[in-house]
Amino acid sequence: MQDKIIGKELFNKHKKTRHREKIIEILNLFELPAPAEDILIMFNYFRENISLSTIYRNLELLAREGIVKKSVVMDTNKARYELNREKQRHYVICVKCNSMKPLDFSPLNISEKELGEKTGYKITGHKFEVYGYCPGCG
Repeated sequence: MQDKIIGKELFNKHKKTRHREKIIEILNLFELPAPAEDILIMFNYFRENISLSTIYRNLELLAREGIVKKSVVMDTNKARYELNREKQRHYVICVKCNSMKPLDFSPLNISEKELGEKTGYKITGHKFEVYGYCPGCG
């Protein structure tokens, strides 16, 4: 079962384009956050013409609007993108080969709601990534 995607109201504020729709569709195919270059490969696979700069521009808009989450892998400055889903996802990332593995549990012992209540902050989200060496690079 797929998690609900957050922020689908983007098209109420911004023009609905086939490129934006296709980027969302492609990101929905990926199980892990993907770099823009992988999204370009998928556009080519579907025989759709788009430039890498157009992909980046649309990903940044989708990230600003909360539909896409952008994360930058430590020490590489390489951005990866994934759909912002209702269920928070966390990853362990290899510092040598940059492979990613999703964690099937939340490493936080406190919910965002509880954290907001304890701090007085209105929590809008969080990122949690663990870095180390994968079994192949270990």
